[in-house]
Amino acid sequence: MTTDDATLPDDYRVMPNQVNICREVIDKTLENVSSNSLAFVWDGGSLSYGDLGARVKRAAAGFLAHGIEQGTPVVVRMSNCVEFAVAFLALTRIGALPVLQNSLLGEEEVAYVIEHAGARAAVTLDAIAEPLR
Repeated sequence: MTTDDATLPDDYRVMPNQVNICREVIDKTLENVSSNSLAFVWDGGSLSYGDLGARVKRAAAGFLAHGIEQGTPVVVRMSNCVEFAVAFLALTRIGALPVLQNSLLGEEEVAYVIEHAGARAAVTLDAIAEPLR
């Protein structure tokens, strides 16, 4: 296959050398939809793309303020919640490496994941934090 522009379809999107999934999911979406469009809906409420983007930017700034930077492995131990999406997107926004962990793992498995990933930090919820301690 050739990359000659003449052979590519008109709607072909040339990918940049580096892609940031957070910027693709949030920033690109906000270019095409209203910031009031719903990003998440759950039993307890909903969250618009505009609000999601704002939360992700605040969380990213918080991670940076706590020394989490590009290339830093960070354990993410959360249940299926909007906070998981915010944490994951914020970490990817700054180039950190989210190490996703099943919230049902016990202390021994958690220690293994942390050691082998070289994680220096963790993001979790109080209700499932104990094995990280």
